[in-house]
Amino acid sequence: MRFAYSTNAFRCWKLEDALRAIAGCGFDAVELAAEVPHIWPWGTPPAELKAIRRRIERSGLAVSNINAFTMFWCGDMQRPTWIEPRDTLRRLRVEHTEWALQVAAEVGAPSISTQPGGPLPEGADRNAALARFIDGLRHVADTARKLGVKILVEPEPEQLLETEDDFLWFWEACSDLHDVCGMNFDAGHMVCAGRDLAQAFRKVAHLVRHVHIEDIKGRRHYHLVPGEGDMDFAAFFSALKEADYQGYVSLELYTYQHEPVGAGKRGLSVLRRFAGGD
Repeated sequence: MRFAYSTNAFRCWKLEDALRAIAGCGFDAVELAAEVPHIWPWGTPPAELKAIRRRIERSGLAVSNINAFTMFWCGDMQRPTWIEPRDTLRRLRVEHTEWALQVAAEVGAPSISTQPGGPLPEGADRNAALARFIDGLRHVADTARKLGVKILVEPEPEQLLETEDDFLWFWEACSDLHDVCGMNFDAGHMVCAGRDLAQAFRKVAHLVRHVHIEDIKGRRHYHLVPGEGDMDFAAFFSALKEADYQGYVSLELYTYQHEPVGAGKRGLSVLRRFAGGD
């Protein structure tokens, strides 16, 4: 099983230093956050992207995914969303996603991940919001096809798509996008949403192209180092093996800006143990 580490744990570091640290921790790949301070739309010229690819190659890492979920460079953790009432804000999300697809192609990533619509505005019709989300994805689908990059939707608590069942609802409604879309399965998000982790994965295993992992205590949405919460990793990794999952499992610890290296090493050790790598 192959493990990646997201650069969103290294927002206080220069990207080149983060790449060296991730390789030094023993990870197979890096997941690049398409976000300040490392790479973001209109802030990272094409020449810099080429230089980033060279640095990644020198580090010996692959690129598992481009995380295009957050937009702090012009908004916040959630917004602008795919389902904003204002056209101008929805266009920003589309432009951000188009740019992330170009980044993925430039650095050799097979996919980007994006938010599952966004938080549903109070009083909004859920079916209408789903239609708006799918329409937004259709605006970027041709770019994804041209570049050969997958768009992975990542369910998250308190958003339009929270669970694996919500994702299947989306999937049934967007048959024309099946060739370019898939799922980024965030294990902690499923636990926070009250799902049985292993059972949830089994339902969507055939659609999962990338996995985010962290630990969760109770159902509080706060990312912990694996082994420091109470998630059932044994059952989850059993489900991964049962499905013969061949993608990356990416450790996402943006909550550990103060110690990304120590947290990464501890987390990788636990993950390898459950994966049977130690």
